[in-house]
Amino acid sequence: MIGEEIKSSDLLKESEALFTINKAAKRAEKIYRNSSCQSGKCSKKKLGNKLNKLYEMKRHIIEKALTSDLAELRGIHSKFDAIGNKEDLLYYQFGKYNFHVPVDSYEKSNVPYLGEYVQKKYSKHIKSKYTTSRAKSILSNWMLDYGDEENKTLV
Repeated sequence: MIGEEIKSSDLLKESEALFTINKAAKRAEKIYRNSSCQSGKCSKKKLGNKLNKLYEMKRHIIEKALTSDLAELRGIHSKFDAIGNKEDLLYYQFGKYNFHVPVDSYEKSNVPYLGEYVQKKYSKHIKSKYTTSRAKSILSNWMLDYGDEENKTLV
């Protein structure tokens, strides 16, 4: 099995890199929501593109880890967004970190419902071990190690 070839210390590195990507995406989302800039590097368009790329990368890495038996799908949480719309989130464990990814409608079958997601106060004191660019490099190399040559550009 592919997952057995990877040492747990390597998986720790990959999960910490994904944590860094997730944290960068959350930071970009906060800036995006509060930005009124229409041009330059803080423009809504550029921030939106960056945000989409980071979340697409996160989703792809988690999918790859799942197919390699390196991540585990724990269930579905539901939450309400700022305007009161209900959103379902898939809850994954990858290494020592847990991640949420929005649910596509076809993904809901046979996944246990875990109840409403209560977001913990996000601590700014939890430092990422890697910079965002270093995390992207780690995950890109990981994708190459798993023979995913065509999708390494997502990272």
